[in-house]
Amino acid sequence: MLIDKNIEDLAPDIVCSSVKATETRQEALRILIVDDDEQVIETLSKALEIIDVSTEIKTSLTGEGALKLLEFNSFDLVILDVNLPDIDGGDVLRFVRTQAKNATAKIIAISGVPNVLDSMLQLGADVSLSKPFKLCELTDNIKKLVNT
Repeated sequence: MLIDKNIEDLAPDIVCSSVKATETRQEALRILIVDDDEQVIETLSKALEIIDVSTEIKTSLTGEGALKLLEFNSFDLVILDVNLPDIDGGDVLRFVRTQAKNATAKIIAISGVPNVLDSMLQLGADVSLSKPFKLCELTDNIKKLVNT
């Protein structure tokens, strides 16, 4: 399993710190989740809804799908799997960083191959997490990123 919790077990453990993700925000947190595993997308989406009800979540199973969403939408946070079936997550990250409407988006790179995460940080990811990771680790990082 790529995440260490089943969705049924999320609620008690997911809120690790007392700060809500959008505590200082006036509008919904716009999030893009990009991963080729539908189960990961579903789990992350539900986890994000639990920690904060004011989120707008879009998802993509492919890098190309992510590029299309990024072209027409702006996001506050992108959770990006590095190993996608069609294009490299690094290419998606580069696109985010060069696009004006998403250049300030916070990016969390995730991968089951830890040695590729250093390169994602060098390309501009704000945080990297190695799969499997604890949902608490993800949510705490999100809270820190969106409240800075």
